[in-house]
This record gives sequence, structure tokens and C-alpha cells, in this order.
Amino acid sequence: MHHDAFLSLAAQGFLRAGSVDLADRTLDLVADKTHIASCLLGYSREFWRKEERAEALESLEEAYAILESQHERETRDSRARFRLLTQIAAQFAGFEKGERAIEIAELIKDESERTSALTQIAAILTIREQDEQARQAFRAITDDGDRTFALIGMSDAKEKNGERDAAIQLLDEAAALAESVPQLTFRASAYNEIGRRLMSYGQAIEAGRALQNSLDAITEVRDTSSQAISLAALAEIAGEGEFEPDESFLATLRALAARAVL
Repeated sequence: MHHDAFLSLAAQGFLRAGSVDLADRTLDLVADKTHIASCLLGYSREFWRKEERAEALESLEEAYAILESQHERETRDSRARFRLLTQIAAQFAGFEKGERAIEIAELIKDESERTSALTQIAAILTIREQDEQARQAFRAITDDGDRTFALIGMSDAKEKNGERDAAIQLLDEAAALAESVPQLTFRASAYNEIGRRLMSYGQAIEAGRALQNSLDAITEVRDTSSQAISLAALAEIAGEGEFEPDESFLATLRALAARAVL
């Protein structure tokens, strides 16, 4: 079962070593289309590294075409195929082809991988300062919880670019959107991540507000195991910085503790 995977890696190794002929001859031995496409994705990255951009885009387009031509009965591992589609879509964004990246991502049939692709694309395009296209990718995400985490990823991208104010604005937007997330543990997790970042940025008041919102969501969780896990995550984040809980926060914790005892 590993035969094609090993040959695919060998072909990529030959290309890195400078032998296109050996690389192509090895790739000809690969039968599974998922591994062929994975190899071509590797080719595209190597060509891009060598600044051979036309060859990089051609290989990436070929990888996508081969994967799209793969019939269901030819597919050994559907999850691997969907993951590879996500990687190809994200790579198009990395190769400065944002519209093509979004187009491919939106066609991924697996919902979780489609969301993952769009989230990655939004972050990559934000790093590349292509904010309008990043927003286009963000708007293509349907679930509010996923959209919240996409905004957090875009905020991280702004921070990497040295745009702290823009990063904080995106976190504020994520916090506002988190209020509409129906899954309480997901909502609490989002607030935790927002609070973690705000705390590291020195925004103590805003971080405290986010962690309070996380705790409020946790108190509404009915499953005690999920509640305990969420509380542990909140405690870890609160312990990372100089978070000083106010009386409202402590009162909520006491009420939660009293309920647990009962």
C-alpha cells in the first residue's frame, strides 16, 4: 500500500537533485492518482523555490486536474484526497493566485476540508496584504464558529505583518461574531483564543472581557465532562499572562463550583 507513496517521494527527491528525467521516469511508475497529484504538488513547490513560476503553476494545475479526474472507485482514501485538495487550494493562494484558490476551495465536497481550505486561504492572502480577496474567502465560510476562527487566523497574519492595530480590530470582530455561535464549547474556545492573544498584546481589559465571556459560555454547558475540559483550557490561558479576575469573574466561578458540589 506504500508503494506509490514511496515512488512519489523518490520522484520529488530526484527533482530536488536536479534530474527532471529521473523524476518523470519515477513518477510514471506511480499508479494511484492521489499520489501522482501529491508528487506534482511537490514539484510545484520546488519549481517555485527555484523561481520557475510558470512551471510551478503548470504543475499545480496538473495536480488539481489529475485529482479531479479521479473516479470514486479509483480512490483508496477519500480523506487523503480531500486533504490534498485543501493543500492544492492553499498553495494557489501561496502562489499569488487568490481567485483560483477560492474557486478550488469552494468546490471541495467535504465540508470540514472546504472550511479548512478557505480558512488557510484567508490567512495566506492576509499575509500577502490581499485583504479584499481574503475577505472573499472569509465570506465563503458558512458556519459562524468557523468564521470566528478564520478571523482569528487573519488576525495572526496581520500580527506577523507587524500590523498590531489591524490584528486587534480583527480580534474585536471575531469576539462580536462569537456571540452568535450556538455550540457553547466552540464559543468558549473562540473566546479563549481571543483572550490569549489580547493578553499577549497588553490589552488586559479586553482580554479579561473575552475570558469572562468564555466563562459565561462554559456555565451554560450541560455536559460536565465538556465543561471540565473547557474550564481547564480557560485556566491554562489565564495562567499564561497577568490575568487578575474581577469580582464578577470570581462570583461566576463560585456559582459554578457550588453547582458541581450539588
